[in-house]
Amino acid sequence: MAKYKRKRIIRFFIVPIIILITAVVILGGVAISPLCSVKKITITGVKRIPEKKIIAALKIPTGTNVFIDTKGSLLDKLFMTFKPYEDKLTQTFPYIENVNIYFDLGSGLTVDIKERKPFAYIVDDKYSKYILIDAAGKILAVDKTQKEAKIVMLKGVTMKKFVVGETVDIKKVDGIKKVKRVMNIFENPKLKFPKDLIQKVKWFDITNVKNIEMALSNDRLILLGNIDSVPDVNMARRFSNIIVALKDKRLDQPGKLEFKNGDFPIWSENNLGG
Repeated sequence: MAKYKRKRIIRFFIVPIIILITAVVILGGVAISPLCSVKKITITGVKRIPEKKIIAALKIPTGTNVFIDTKGSLLDKLFMTFKPYEDKLTQTFPYIENVNIYFDLGSGLTVDIKERKPFAYIVDDKYSKYILIDAAGKILAVDKTQKEAKIVMLKGVTMKKFVVGETVDIKKVDGIKKVKRVMNIFENPKLKFPKDLIQKVKWFDITNVKNIEMALSNDRLILLGNIDSVPDVNMARRFSNIIVALKDKRLDQPGKLEFKNGDFPIWSENNLGG
């Protein structure tokens, strides 16, 4: 009986311990072996940020052992996650919206990046600068020239200083989202809006986020009204009615179309002065 109990003890306690120790020894051997050394770094998903700058910001040279020489908690190392480095890249480069870093055993690091897309620009008349932002209001760049194609100009956004990496006034972010919604409806291929209408959009003014203004290149202003409670299908109907209205030769002059009640715009002449 005593002999049987000893066998049970060996089976249920000692054997698992031996297996655990063996596993730790094997993992330890792998951890310090060349298999866990970074042989190369592959960057994917970037168009705007030079790969050399990303690799320099990582500060993980080839030959680095990911278990011994990298930053992070024990859990980070065990599960081969690189959160400290991912956070550093998003903080360093405003264009990076999200980043995931993977390690392939025996090969190297893959840095998979999702970039922010420029959506609109703001003109800072005080300093003669162009401020590039994404659809969430994140400031991506501040430059003396506007080089981006197919993005809209925004009015009504002011800050004491536009700083790359910061977000514009939270009150204006709501207006930016509404403009993005309008543009998404415009560009919906199922609705088949004329491309020349989109190209004629000169700017959006979100000074009053409850009544966003949209100006066309021929000095015709469109007051969209409060679109918070207007479904996309009604917004599409409004734009269709705008297209019909703009075909009226009597409207071929500076003026404005305003939505006051319902989905039909009301026209009034007005010299907008550009």
